[in-house]
Amino acid sequence: MEAIKPTFEEWSKNQKCNGCNCPVSLEFKDYGKSTHKLRDVDFEKIKGYYCNDCYEPALLKLKNSRFVERYKGQEIYHKEGNYSLWQSPSYCKSLEDLHNWIDIRLNMLEKFNMQI
Repeated sequence: MEAIKPTFEEWSKNQKCNGCNCPVSLEFKDYGKSTHKLRDVDFEKIKGYYCNDCYEPALLKLKNSRFVERYKGQEIYHKEGNYSLWQSPSYCKSLEDLHNWIDIRLNMLEKFNMQI
């Protein structure tokens, strides 16, 4: 005999913060204000939700675990063989390629008197 699956309302009422295990609200009005979803360097969602108090420390911990180096003011991160800036749609297979990409980008911005 199969177990009865909970409705979305029942399921959402039982969601807890990944950090402190306090209840989190999944109502539209609270999402992004008191309830947050953590995203990785490649925009992949991390399983679970975070309250306001736990979101920033969890994000900092995730960033520190992916951090490689700082190059010309740009923080470089690594995940699964790819190097990129945090949540950038572009990535490179090697650190040297990303350095070249950053150099080209900075040269273009400088040429047109723009800032990052």
